[in-house]
Amino acid sequence: ILGLGGGVICDITGFAASIYKRGITLALVPTSLLAMVDASFGGKNGVNTSEGKNLAGTFYQPALTCVDVSFLLSLPLSQLSYGVVECIKHGLIGDSAYYKFLCNNISEIRARQLDILQRVVRRSVYIKKSFISKDELDKGVRAHLNFGHTFGHALESAGGYIRLNHCEAVGLGMLMAIKTSALLGILKEDYSEQLKIVLRELELPISLPTEISVNSILAYIAQDKKRNEKGLAFVLPVSPGKTLIQHIKSDDLEKIVTIATQI
Repeated sequence: ILGLGGGVICDITGFAASIYKRGITLALVPTSLLAMVDASFGGKNGVNTSEGKNLAGTFYQPALTCVDVSFLLSLPLSQLSYGVVECIKHGLIGDSAYYKFLCNNISEIRARQLDILQRVVRRSVYIKKSFISKDELDKGVRAHLNFGHTFGHALESAGGYIRLNHCEAVGLGMLMAIKTSALLGILKEDYSEQLKIVLRELELPISLPTEISVNSILAYIAQDKKRNEKGLAFVLPVSPGKTLIQHIKSDDLEKIVTIATQI
């Protein structure tokens, strides 16, 4: 089965390939930046349900992933921006120099300069693969790739998967994670203002929609699959290029989410 398209296509195709006849050969040709640096690599195939984000899914690796950045020339800015958010996340969890490179080259990325886009895709794939190669089934270090996603998935779900695109929600989720890290005394370098500047340049939101309430966020966070006996696992920033995993007890979530929304 061949998945040709963006992140949704890669996930749905991967999921179908993994369950049909207990698994058939899968090849992916991602056509969006988000798919190139995220959905087509790593083997995670998530499908949304009415109860929450990615609650049905499998781990299933493609036999082949073919990336051609010239597809990006036809993308609208919104779709390009969504992919850049994921690239920014890669820099913030594993390579501060790469994060700075992205911040300094936003204009070139917006102009779809292919040499810059090739460097972006290569570096992001390298960073993501460095986490996956150590933890393919997401039992440990791979969890750092969830930076911004615990809050982000709750925001997506609270908006009915319509109000916010995935990466709009992840961008806001990263800002919320920075706020949480500062509240818990973990943050060593606050880069939230710089991140807001970059998100603005990408024409992405930097504040939560007024119709999404703290209670609705809490309701969907309660469904998050990263919960265990220690609490809910959050990936929190220390400084650009460094994150850690912090478990937060259910009793503390309301206070933390309330403060985190004040971005």
